[in-house]
Amino acid sequence: MAKKSSKAPSVKTDSSVLKTLVILKVPKSGDVFENGEWIISSAVGHLVKLKDPEDLDPKYKRWTLKDLPILPDKYDGTVDTSILKAIIGERQDGTRFKLLKELIKRSDVGTIVNACDAGREGELILHYIYKLIGRDLPVKRLWLTSMTNDSIQSSFDNLLTSEAKAGLRDSAVGRSQADWLVGLNASRLCTLRIGARSESYPAGRVQTPTLMLIVERELEIRAFQ
Repeated sequence: MAKKSSKAPSVKTDSSVLKTLVILKVPKSGDVFENGEWIISSAVGHLVKLKDPEDLDPKYKRWTLKDLPILPDKYDGTVDTSILKAIIGERQDGTRFKLLKELIKRSDVGTIVNACDAGREGELILHYIYKLIGRDLPVKRLWLTSMTNDSIQSSFDNLLTSEAKAGLRDSAVGRSQADWLVGLNASRLCTLRIGARSESYPAGRVQTPTLMLIVERELEIRAFQ
């Protein structure tokens, strides 16, 4: 969410707040809400993801064992157009990202307020978007733990600095990179070892151990006498 001044907006009803301040909420009508002081828009979830291996180097389009493990020197981001299609049925051309980029780069915008979910992933959503856009503006954090009028107004009156939740942000970045390293490398390895390139066999840091727990439980049930 981008704004022109640090003055907190007056809050009249919970319904209007839910529509305008929860940045992950898909608006029922319109993509931008603006008055003389505030501009409000939605990121629609994890709008930016880490680039896939083939986007880092064309040679990775071909899956081979000799290229594993893939260990990038840096993790660059790109717009995740698939999430736009899945969540809001938007065209897969980065339209939502272009909108946010235009808003953030407006000359009359002086401060960015991150109003994403109060948690690790909420930190990551704006961090990746802002990093990809690349504008140097001060960022404040709206940390909401309650959706009552008084709580929201209090949070606006006491906006945090961008570094106040830096630990959560760094943790989310680490989680994102770990998922990339384990998921993309393990998925390619499993697919190549099984020998069926026409059908991929996904593996992941979370999904594979979770699947194993399900399998073990199913085997216990079948073996029960």
